[in-house]
Amino acid sequence: MNADDPSIKKQLTAEQAYQKITAFCSFRDRTRKEIIDKLYAIGASKDIVKNLILKLEKEGYLNEERMARSYAGGKFRVKAWGRKKIQVHMKHLGLSKEQISKGLEEINALEYRSRLEDLFDKKWENLQKEADPIQRLAKTIRFLAGKGYENDLIWEVVRKRNLSTEE
Repeated sequence: MNADDPSIKKQLTAEQAYQKITAFCSFRDRTRKEIIDKLYAIGASKDIVKNLILKLEKEGYLNEERMARSYAGGKFRVKAWGRKKIQVHMKHLGLSKEQISKGLEEINALEYRSRLEDLFDKKWENLQKEADPIQRLAKTIRFLAGKGYENDLIWEVVRKRNLSTEE
């Protein structure tokens, strides 16, 4: 074995791993999956990972319900994502269905509808130069669907604006 080979990782002590992972968790809330992946990436052994997960939960560094709530609320408020997109991303982070549901509770239904309507109006205005009204509507709907908003809610906004594909 070559000691200079960067592909060979040194095993971390439990204290070194704890220091690194608490710094990682202090930056923002993390899921169990993110923490486990990070611990293995920095060279922690299976036993250290298992023990640190328990310790992090006990000390409050790992709280997946809190993480789900802050993630869902943040993605909606900051990036204007819809529930579907938030849900998919939360699933990829390793959150359970119950945790995802609790996280989505952070999104107020009236704010959600209002944000959807605002996004619709802004996109509709930005597409003024589109000559074909059907294309303009299709692009607006596709934009909102890409943001993760539900199709039935998008179509409610379309009907509310008295827009249809027969223009």
